[in-house]
Amino acid sequence: MKKVEQLLSNEANLIEAMRAGKDVKQAAQAIGITREAAYLTLRRLVQFGLIQRTGHKKNYRYTILDKPYEVVKRRSALGLETEGRQADESLEELMNTHFTPGQLDFYKNHSELDRRGLAKQIGMTKTQLNFAIINAGLGSGEKIRKQK
Repeated sequence: MKKVEQLLSNEANLIEAMRAGKDVKQAAQAIGITREAAYLTLRRLVQFGLIQRTGHKKNYRYTILDKPYEVVKRRSALGLETEGRQADESLEELMNTHFTPGQLDFYKNHSELDRRGLAKQIGMTKTQLNFAIINAGLGSGEKIRKQK
């Protein structure tokens, strides 16, 4: 029996728009999402095995695969598990990410680096860095960069 993937409406709408021959930009416009949101959605659909991505860099091609799906209002915990833990536990851990004093100093003193570079230097993922910035009360990080 084939596994039926659960999709949110925007995910299903993107598949159908692309199946109708629209490119990513046209499909995004047709369903009322940004191009960036469309690419994030495509990445998820590739992970689900509903779309195949071929090529590299700026020449990716997306092929809609003939796999069943159903549209749902929401997915339970987004259907994710991480190393045996439920996604809610992983998300809670992520949301509680904080800087050590040394990491905070490094962040404040290296505004020339982009977030990915900063995260790598202090031993975090970019997502962990973003939560640490929020938890430190620094918002998006723009306050520190403007002060320099």
